[in-house]
Amino acid sequence: MSCSLKEYFELYKKRQKELLRYFPKYTGTDYGYTVYMAWRVSLDKIESMQDAASNHALELLNILCFYHHDQVPVKMLYNAWHNSKEDPLALDSLFWPEAFSDFLEYQQSVRASVTLLASFSLITRDSDASLSFHPLVHDWCRDRMSEVDQQSSRRRAVSLLARSVDWEEQERRAREEQESLAREEQERFTERARLAEQEKQERERQDQQRQEWERLERERLAKEQERLVKEQERLVKEQERLVKEQERLVKEQERLVKEQERLVKEQERLVKEQERLVKEQERLVKEQERLVKEQERLVKEQERLVKEQERRAMEGESKQIKA
Repeated sequence: MSCSLKEYFELYKKRQKELLRYFPKYTGTDYGYTVYMAWRVSLDKIESMQDAASNHALELLNILCFYHHDQVPVKMLYNAWHNSKEDPLALDSLFWPEAFSDFLEYQQSVRASVTLLASFSLITRDSDASLSFHPLVHDWCRDRMSEVDQQSSRRRAVSLLARSVDWEEQERRAREEQESLAREEQERFTERARLAEQEKQERERQDQQRQEWERLERERLAKEQERLVKEQERLVKEQERLVKEQERLVKEQERLVKEQERLVKEQERLVKEQERLVKEQERLVKEQERLVKEQERLVKEQERLVKEQERRAMEGESKQIKA
């Protein structure tokens, strides 16, 4: 059976303790610890030391786990001591049962506790002088405590956080912040007044520029209007010229139409004349053919007459010879 990432996250939140204490069988490894058990071993090791440093480290762990798991400032612990030094009872209830003679001793104890917890990887020291937990370690530190211990540690964590605040310093900072805000407001008011005056001057300058522009624009429009009037007059004259030219072209077109009609008639006449000439040519060709035939006939007749004349001449000679 599968589930979505969102469903798994909801299941994990509901059954976190059970899942982290679960140790699967047949894992194929000889590592015999659950996730929680590994941290429990580290904590047991610290408890077994049974000295002031280990006790302080455990108390510090019980308080830190009720803050956010990421970047808890160490300075908060120091500020709480400074703000509680006038009330030793409050100091004892916030940190450890022992009272410290001075801040240096307290600071050394805090550093030793942090170093011990970090050496067992229960917390990490960040570069910005803050402390962080792995999210699972953070949850486990609270889960391992009983309800009574959780309530006690939570109250001490809240009390420590409250006493880490320097209220006089906060009031001084608040006053400085208010004064700074007042100065900023005054500066903003002065700046707004300056900007308003500057905007007024800018508007006046723009009004002057606009008036000057309007005057120049009116002059330009007047000149443009005069130019347009002259251009209109020129166009009217040009239109009249074009009308006359159009009338001339119409007349010329009429003349050309008449000329074309005359040419068409002349062409028709020429066509008829050409047809007549063709017929006359055909007649002449036939007449020529007839004359050729007549000439051939006359040639033949002439040849016949020549032959007849020769025959008669021969007959005359023959008669003379006989005579």
